[in-house]
Amino acid sequence: EKRCGGKAQSVYTDTMIGTQTMADKIASATIVTDEDGYPVPSLCAIPDGWAWLGTGSERHAFLGPDGVVYKRTLNEPGAKYSNSREHHNYLTRGADLPANVRFAHCELYFSGDVDVLAMEYVHGVGDNEVACHKGWVDLIIQGWGDIHEYNLGVDGDTLVMIDYAR
Repeated sequence: EKRCGGKAQSVYTDTMIGTQTMADKIASATIVTDEDGYPVPSLCAIPDGWAWLGTGSERHAFLGPDGVVYKRTLNEPGAKYSNSREHHNYLTRGADLPANVRFAHCELYFSGDVDVLAMEYVHGVGDNEVACHKGWVDLIIQGWGDIHEYNLGVDGDTLVMIDYAR
């Protein structure tokens, strides 16, 4: 089941990102975490072909075999709606971004009571090149939330936000 009025319409793309089938696979994966919230690979049952990319304060990020990033919320208070917030921002706040900055394209899927955000894979996340981009300063000046090199990537001359739930 897909929510938010069916196919996401945005100023960016009419191409669907991810699939319900892939979202279902990562939603049903068993993810056991340590006391810091990071997955313990020997105790996790992540589907073959998937890779864990990282864990933030509210979500795990996995790279699916289709080359799409899938974000799954943590079982933490306040984390439940982070994917919905991010998708809402994608649909409604793109015009608020500085020049040469965009959101990574995404789609929101639901699998039972787990929501999964499928997002385009963006290169350059965590690279020094990101910190040198003029858009970085513009985002901070405009008061955009969690801005650091691990939440930003690059697409040519464009800075791409991969975490914009706040």
